[in-house]
Amino acid sequence: ESIEVIIKNYGSSASSTAFNVTLDLNNGSQTYTESIATSIPVGDSISYLFNATADLSNVGSYDIKSYTDYTLDASKTNDSIIHTINNEPTIIPTFTDDFEGINNWIIEGQNPSWALGIPNGITINTTTSGTKAYVTNLTGNYNSFESSYLISPCFDFSQSNGAPIINFNLQYITESGFDYLSFESSIDGGLSWQNIPAATTA
Repeated sequence: ESIEVIIKNYGSSASSTAFNVTLDLNNGSQTYTESIATSIPVGDSISYLFNATADLSNVGSYDIKSYTDYTLDASKTNDSIIHTINNEPTIIPTFTDDFEGINNWIIEGQNPSWALGIPNGITINTTTSGTKAYVTNLTGNYNSFESSYLISPCFDFSQSNGAPIINFNLQYITESGFDYLSFESSIDGGLSWQNIPAATTA
């Protein structure tokens, strides 16, 4: 995959000499350092596309870090950025998951309490099958000011006949008037999400 970064000059003078920019994947599993000779005026920025490409083909999470090394830079506190990319498996239906095998689900959001394990709370202390479940706190309440997401693997419905049917077991108690949960889908790799309404019968 191609990696592009934005480099901004926060200093008090334009960059006058060439400097290095490094791409680091998963703390050194893949590392590439390249040289940039372009001068960057004060407060301005440039877009740099690495000549090297990153191998993100395996399913999993990738911590991508990029940083600059400029000899005349008096402050090194703002020279790096880290971003995480998740490469999710693509699954062709039919698909079932009781959370006892390989974990293909991702937790994201603000202050998440989601956890995979054996539930042992007052409200949720059993599972539909097996011993494990995804629960917002396996032993108690979910967090205050939580806005979290449990994201499934990517599903390929291109070979499906008719509309896909999804069902799952859900148990919840929320603070009435304040908290809620929703079921959403994305068809653009997670850039945008749409609520999925409950099924209706004629």
